This record gives sequence, C-alpha cells and structure tokens, in this order.
Amino acid sequence: MTRAALDAAVARAWAAFGRKRLSRDLEVCLCPVCMDAAMRAEMIATPCDGMPVALIREYSNSAHGVPSNQDDLRALWPRYLELIAAGEEVDTLEIGVELSRFGQALASDAGVLSEAQAEAYADWGRCLLSAWPVRGSLMSHEAALLYPLQMLIVGGIAPEALLPRMDDLLRDPQRMAAFAEAVAYDLDAVGRLDLYALKQAGGAAQAAFLAWMKADAMRDRLKELATDPKAPWTAAEAGRIVAGRLEALHL
Repeated sequence: MTRAALDAAVARAWAAFGRKRLSRDLEVCLCPVCMDAAMRAEMIATPCDGMPVALIREYSNSAHGVPSNQDDLRALWPRYLELIAAGEEVDTLEIGVELSRFGQALASDAGVLSEAQAEAYADWGRCLLSAWPVRGSLMSHEAALLYPLQMLIVGGIAPEALLPRMDDLLRDPQRMAAFAEAVAYDLDAVGRLDLYALKQAGGAAQAAFLAWMKADAMRDRLKELATDPKAPWTAAEAGRIVAGRLEALHL
C-alpha cells in the first residue's frame, strides 16, 4: 500500500498546487555552463505537468537561489514531487539536495505556500519515507532512510512532521539495520556526521535531527541491533559504533 499512498500524495499535491505554466520571466542562469536561451524558452512553452525530466534537471542545475517570482517555483513544485516519487533523478548531484531551492524559499518566506499546499507537501514527504527506496539504482547507503530524510528536511519540511514517521518505520529490523549502516558510513571517529545535504538546512532543523538521533529511543534501537544474533555482522557492528558515538554526535 505504500506505493499507492505515495501516488495518492502526488495527486493531492497537484490538486493543491494546480497544473500551471511558467511565466515569461523565468529566472535561470544563462551562462555558458548553465542553461541556454532556447532551453529556457522550451521550459516556458511546456506545461509543468508535462515538463520532461531532462528539463527539470537543467533547471535544478541552472536556477540559483530563490527566484523573485515565487509563482514559477510553485508551478514546478508538484512536478518535482511527482518525478522524485517515480524514482527519477531531478538533478545531477544526487547528494540529497534535490529540494533545496524549495527549502530556501520556505526559509526566506514561511508564507510561500498556502496551508493546503504545505500540508500536501508534508504528507507527500511522509509517504515518500514509507515507500523508500523508490528506485533500485541507489548505492546501498543511499537506499536507507537517511537519504530521503535529509532531502526532505533540506527541502523545508519541518523535522517534527517527519520524525514520528521515521520512528514508526525504524521499528522494522531491516530498515533499522540499513539506517544504522548508512549513519556509520558517514560517521567519523569523533562523532562528526558528514552529511553535506543536512548542512544546508537551518540550525533549528539540524538541532531537531541531532536531538532525535541522541534520544533514548534511538539509543535503545541501536543497542538492540548491536546485540541481535539475527542481524548481519555489518549491521550489528554499525549499531555498536553509532550507539557508542551518540553523545558526541554533531554535524
């Protein structure tokens, strides 16, 4: 049912945001290494609900910062959600910053979305976590829930809207094992968690994530994983390592 729930969340996002076109004032970088004028014109001529993923990737890499016309950003918002839910690569980086421009817009103006749009966005985020991974080409540590959690927080969805769903999902031993291995992959010997994407989020979001990681519930899950005789050796070792460094955990 998780796939059906995610598809339904995408449909709700389209209903909340509407199916629109971009304005003739679309802001992108037209330098030689970004987007050319013909590609920009093609985007403007294409309805957002039919925007090819190739153009979306070009926009991700060519539109810097928050545009002055937020209507264009809102017009593209549900298409990003739809493509991510379908397992498409919406930028060429693939490091968890796919939604960073939307997060920047929300950080600069909390009212950039209507209540219905913000609710649809957060609901989509929770459904994405439940359905993850949505594509099979991710590296093993990216297939874990740490990857979409970063992406959604950087995208401006409040951690408190996501972390209860994470708690529910991590009750599954396989998901917990994958999550612990992903954290261990990016954790150094002094407790620094090297998550480039999450460093783009605001201080309050980072603090909420770290508080959740250091909470007793996470410590208990990690200790249980470390002592589980049925857990793969790599997962048990990851649980032991992460549990031992939680006190010093920082970004």
